[in-house]
Amino acid sequence: MNITNQLLAMMDSRLEVESVYGEGSTFSFSVRQRIVDAAPVGDYTEALRQANASRKKYKESFTAPEGRILVVDDTPMNLTVIEGLLKWTLLQITTAEEGREAIRLAKDGDFDVIFLDHRMPDMDGVETLGHLREETPVGEKDTPVICLTANAVSGAKEEYLAAGFTDYLTKPIDSEQLEKMLIEYLPQEKVTLSDEAEEDDAAIAKLPDWALALSGVDTASGIANCGSVDNYLEALRSFYASGEDNIAGIGADHEKEDWKGFTIRVHALKSSARIIGAGTLSTLAEGLEAAGNAWDRNRIEKDLPALLKRYQRLVGELGQEFGRESDDDLPPIERTQLLEAYQSIAEFAAAYDMDSVSFLVDSLRQYRLPEEERERFEQLAQAVDRIDWNEIGQLVSG
Repeated sequence: MNITNQLLAMMDSRLEVESVYGEGSTFSFSVRQRIVDAAPVGDYTEALRQANASRKKYKESFTAPEGRILVVDDTPMNLTVIEGLLKWTLLQITTAEEGREAIRLAKDGDFDVIFLDHRMPDMDGVETLGHLREETPVGEKDTPVICLTANAVSGAKEEYLAAGFTDYLTKPIDSEQLEKMLIEYLPQEKVTLSDEAEEDDAAIAKLPDWALALSGVDTASGIANCGSVDNYLEALRSFYASGEDNIAGIGADHEKEDWKGFTIRVHALKSSARIIGAGTLSTLAEGLEAAGNAWDRNRIEKDLPALLKRYQRLVGELGQEFGRESDDDLPPIERTQLLEAYQSIAEFAAAYDMDSVSFLVDSLRQYRLPEEERERFEQLAQAVDRIDWNEIGQLVSG
């Protein structure tokens, strides 16, 4: 509401409220705009109806609140995307960003399925898989380990199966393929198949203008890869968060002629750029990955400037939105109100109502929280992203 009022004030307008106790409230505003072109724009009501009728409806194909999976990928954005794609399945998702962390988690956790990235620094997927099979219950229980790879080439499946993987999944990940694979490999007693998707008359989510204006980004492709507008915006945020460090890392590896590290970084960029719809950037990264594998210094010197220029521009544009985020201008929330919100979250979490839990967490982001509550809230937000029902309950009841 505060943001809406600020935007309206910038347009010489204000929010009008008509409220009747026990019946509800109506919010409205008027904005004066000059006419740029008097030509009719068409019947937008009919266009909206047709768009609603033709758009693809999403409905998770199963739920498995007792299912536990481990996802290992050195690119945080890829982890965010998978968590978003599986959000409504109620799966318990644990993530790791490198092989040694995955081995440690596998020793302590009883996972039903493990997704393991092929190309990672220090310890790649094949080496990590060997340790998982030998040093953890994964081998004894024959836990399915799925290879995550951006290399969809002929013979890839045979290569990964020969290395010991149960199956493989190409990136960017298709949500339907991901769910089909989980239905196949999760213990059947933990899986509840969903009914056919019902018609959803909710309003179409709309990307903000700044996202539509990003250079070299096909937002439609990005949304399709991420599963929803909300997941796509989180993927963009994650892409921005790692951008500056990754640009510096690529430059440092090039300067040191560390071609292994260089190749791993551009391989990860190939995947993450493709996920958000940055096709040209992904193609440039793919070419540099091939050059790094072949130690083709001439091609690296030729193509790297174009990649860095495009990468820096995109990260800079994202920084205009995400880089200035601060809660200094947000209205404060009283501790009593915050505790009431936590109580509501606890009730919804007990009912496995992720829609309501996510709505309340997103609503709390519109307020400046008490200093002593910020760490708990961030832990709560992360637990919601992982759909860790136990941790959500513990955090809001503490």
